[in-house]
Amino acid sequence: MSGIGTLLNPWDLPSAFGVNNIEYSQSSTRTLWLLDGTYNGDVNVNLSGRSNSVITVRPYSGNPKINGMLTVVGDYLILKNLEIFYNGWASRQTTQSGSYPTDITVNPLTVHGKYIKIINCIVHDLYDGLVISLVNTAAEMHGNLFFHNGWLGPDRGHGHAMYLHNVDYLMTVKNNICFDNFGLGIHAYHPNASNLKNFLFEGNTCFRNGSLASAISANLLLGGDSGQADTATFQSNMSYGAGVGNTKGLQFYGGGAINMTLTDNYVPDGKMGTYTAVSETGNYWGPDIGNQVFLRANDYDSSRANLTIYNQAASNSISVDVSSIFSPGDSINARNVQDYFVDIQNLTVAGDGTITIDMQAVNRTVATPIQWTAPATTFPQFGCFVLEKQ
Repeated sequence: MSGIGTLLNPWDLPSAFGVNNIEYSQSSTRTLWLLDGTYNGDVNVNLSGRSNSVITVRPYSGNPKINGMLTVVGDYLILKNLEIFYNGWASRQTTQSGSYPTDITVNPLTVHGKYIKIINCIVHDLYDGLVISLVNTAAEMHGNLFFHNGWLGPDRGHGHAMYLHNVDYLMTVKNNICFDNFGLGIHAYHPNASNLKNFLFEGNTCFRNGSLASAISANLLLGGDSGQADTATFQSNMSYGAGVGNTKGLQFYGGGAINMTLTDNYVPDGKMGTYTAVSETGNYWGPDIGNQVFLRANDYDSSRANLTIYNQAASNSISVDVSSIFSPGDSINARNVQDYFVDIQNLTVAGDGTITIDMQAVNRTVATPIQWTAPATTFPQFGCFVLEKQ
């Protein structure tokens, strides 16, 4: 039974996410705190703030986990630092082709609304990772992890890290990590590409998407069956492990795209498709991955950063200068995203501002998807980490 929304007598989750439970101030941000624990069952988030009174849903303590389908219907809302997953799979394989099988569980994270932000969340083992509908405008996805989402059909792997539409205003997709999903990574697709406009893709690391279906496919895709996607910026994105047949790390699908800006992307698995660029500078399209280190600060948490390492030389360890974000003596947890909750290297920033990352495959682990077989490790040739100051 639900309480009254206080720390000692809290709401249950459906009541907390009901539309009438937040009283708005005209000039301040409102916060809905989630207590530690696992919240089981499908939930609708019916909350709407205002431009001068945004609602933030975030942990009060610990690691609140939502085990089920989450549907967000509202405006001016931030979901921050939540884990969203589903552990009730009976099977991840269907006998039915297409995107809407009836013999498996359907439980995506779906967002309908305006000015929605998904920040530093962990989204895994859902039917689809994140689905953004056309009614959404000015959305932002920042610092999230998407992995092990989707299912296998007789035609192909289905379920992507993100499935995006956008027309008006700007959709920002920044500093997310997308890997080992059944389908694609960042999948900005609509049958009519006129519904694909005004995107910023910046600092995302997408690797080996499609691996759970044994058909590694595009890590980043933009385009539709008809028409052309219009006005998108790809800046400082990283890709690894794409490419079966003609598939590449970055794909402009179908009719392609116009008014593209491509700057400083590192995509050694290449690009494909038709597009016209307003500007195209500083990109690397392969084929060798080389030895490269990319450190990305988190815009919403100064104690957190993403680290992506290409290690073609297969060195046992890599020294990384983190002085732009952390200070000598800081204690750092380096979470290997392939086993985010288990494979954590505890480090201290040296006097010269560096940390040393262990790249040996024997010392790195890979998590097992729910009701599926674990993918292979990318170590030592590639690794991706979330760094957290303790």
